Amino acid sequence: RYRLRGVLQPGHLDAIRDYVLAGGSLFVASGPEFAGPGSLANSPLRELLPALPAGTPRMIAFRPRLTPLGRRHPVTRPLAEAEGMEGAPRWGHWYRYLPVRQHRGVAVLAGPGGAPLLVLADAGKGRVAMLQSDQFWLWARGVEGGGPYVPLLRRSLHWLMREPDLEAERLKAHIDANGRLVITRGSLKPGPVTVTITAADGKSIRKELVVDPTGEGRLVMTGLAPGRYRLRSDGLQALAVLPDPDAREFAEVVPTADHLMPLVQASGGTVHRLAAGIPRLVSASSPGAGRGQGILAIPRRDARLITASRMRPLLPLWVLPLAALLSLIGAWWLERAPVGGRPSHAAGPGQGRSANRSGRGGAAAARGR
Repeated sequence: RYRLRGVLQPGHLDAIRDYVLAGGSLFVASGPEFAGPGSLANSPLRELLPALPAGTPRMIAFRPRLTPLGRRHPVTRPLAEAEGMEGAPRWGHWYRYLPVRQHRGVAVLAGPGGAPLLVLADAGKGRVAMLQSDQFWLWARGVEGGGPYVPLLRRSLHWLMREPDLEAERLKAHIDANGRLVITRGSLKPGPVTVTITAADGKSIRKELVVDPTGEGRLVMTGLAPGRYRLRSDGLQALAVLPDPDAREFAEVVPTADHLMPLVQASGGTVHRLAAGIPRLVSASSPGAGRGQGILAIPRRDARLITASRMRPLLPLWVLPLAALLSLIGAWWLERAPVGGRPSHAAGPGQGRSANRSGRGGAAAARGR
């Protein structure tokens, strides 16, 4: 619903565009403003948008529906069960749609007449999701029963953040509880897909699995030797490790310090069992010092390495004589200044006459008494 009003300068919009192209994400919920002169399609963000305005907003009642690709895409595939039998949606109506012309990405939701409603697309190293209506809040309010607004919004945002389980093209492999190698291949393209499996000894085998209409194929392999298996398919990679049931770590599962004791004794260390409590860490001057029950001594080695040394004066050389000169001037000024704060001066002629007159007057007053 953003409209160009000059609040965000072109430089800010350029920064948003560069952020998304470098690996960020952007979610656009289009409203009537998207079809006007202040549309984001007329800004630097136009480069990111997978759909552009193709007319004025339409006030029409419609129910959002999953597209054929939306039934296969992991973002919206779980919503197919909530859509109803034979594709008849039970979701509430929306009443405004913005016609757009899609030129990139995948439309997973459709509006009136099958027009793209929710489009997911890559933009450089980042991702963009566009919703061509501002009526999403009707599902949140439960109008006509509402709709799956929480899972739809959550899964869309997680797809923008590149959650691996929501990738349209994905390859996964794991070892189940029965020791079988389970391969899962997701794709928006139906049909057979080839997977190359490379064992730890370097031998490779090629297997073909079929991606079903839900966008996912599954292959289970048994009788494999323990080791690491690398899987590749159309540029995708996965890794699975089949453990050896006869490995030493499985044959002897009781914890013991016997195997490490020669190394511990040679280095002057100790062994503590955490079941008896976490030992107290102390610093010791030598590897053998600080031994005791419940004490773990860490030797203080005082190891250091000096790679370079450079000496520089704290202050420039000309600062010292200047500071000495200023100190002398300050000391001279403080020495000649009186306590009252004004320099002392010799009495002038007028001051002397005033003092004489005052003296004569005092003498006359004394004779009168």
